[in-house]
Amino acid sequence: MEFNEFREKVKVALPDFLTDDLRNAEIKDTAVNKLQGESYSGISITPEGSRVGVSINLEDAFLDYQTGSQFTAVMNRLADTLVGTLGERNQFDLGFLADYSAVKNMLTVEVVGKDQNAEMLQSVPHQEMEDLAAVYRIDLGETENGNASVLITNEMMRNYGLTQDQLHQDALDASQHTMKHNIRSMDEVLMGMVQSMGIDQEQPVMFSSPLYVATTERDMYGAGVLAVPSFFDDAAEKLDGNFYVLPSSVHEILLLPDRFAPEPQFLKEMVQDVNANEVDPKDRLSDNVYHYDAKERIFELAEKYECRMEEKSKDKKQERHSVLSELGNKQKECSGFEKKPGRTPKKTEMEI
Repeated sequence: MEFNEFREKVKVALPDFLTDDLRNAEIKDTAVNKLQGESYSGISITPEGSRVGVSINLEDAFLDYQTGSQFTAVMNRLADTLVGTLGERNQFDLGFLADYSAVKNMLTVEVVGKDQNAEMLQSVPHQEMEDLAAVYRIDLGETENGNASVLITNEMMRNYGLTQDQLHQDALDASQHTMKHNIRSMDEVLMGMVQSMGIDQEQPVMFSSPLYVATTERDMYGAGVLAVPSFFDDAAEKLDGNFYVLPSSVHEILLLPDRFAPEPQFLKEMVQDVNANEVDPKDRLSDNVYHYDAKERIFELAEKYECRMEEKSKDKKQERHSVLSELGNKQKECSGFEKKPGRTPKKTEMEI
């Protein structure tokens, strides 16, 4: 059975698996575009008399069916998911989303990889940061299944009557309370994990890592702190100067002070290896390494920082060479003067 045939079968059978109040719901095909490769094909269900519906991903259900699950079991799971999702959706009066004054203080920033989200970024306002992009969400708060948010699209921004610059600034202003950041040493994080696992510590567990972990208070979209200038100020103060940024995931980043850093190429290879073997593609941020120059207040790719430092070093060498050459020329000029008689001062003796 092909996917489209499976979807038609689900649409016909679904009403029989729903509660009475949903039996007359409108069910139709949908394609949902999302960031981080999570776009999917499925169906949307809108209860009778409601303007608010939900979309359900059928790709996993189709895979279950293909790998041996009974159709009835697949439908029961879909119905449970649908009822639960609609229940959560009903917690929110989503009509307020049309009023920018109501959502302005709920804005947050998410940072994603630019290349892997290139198609989706065409339809959402964003600000580029090297090979990354900052996008904007409306934070709806916590639900039983996690945090709920709405990604702001170009259409929404136009309806709000905003420019992208204004949206970006409003999101940064709101981020002071919607996405407060925390920066903890890796030792502190590991110790917290040990304690949360209830491991009996007869002797203190000692860690020694120069890394720091940066994220938001809720550990969601933590890489978004890279779009917030005040984060860099706080991080530079805590790490005592310049640091490298390792993109752990879209939810957290790692910071490494310059004084402990190996060659940037080694860091890049380490990030690529971790991404390939340990990070879920939907959480992957980038294979690159970044650097923050605290004195110049510049966030950039690590390789750009290295090039900039090389150029600065060349400029200093040229400047020193120029100064030495000028001194040499002056010395030659001075040695070219003829000594005239009577001009040499006589030594005097002091009687005591």
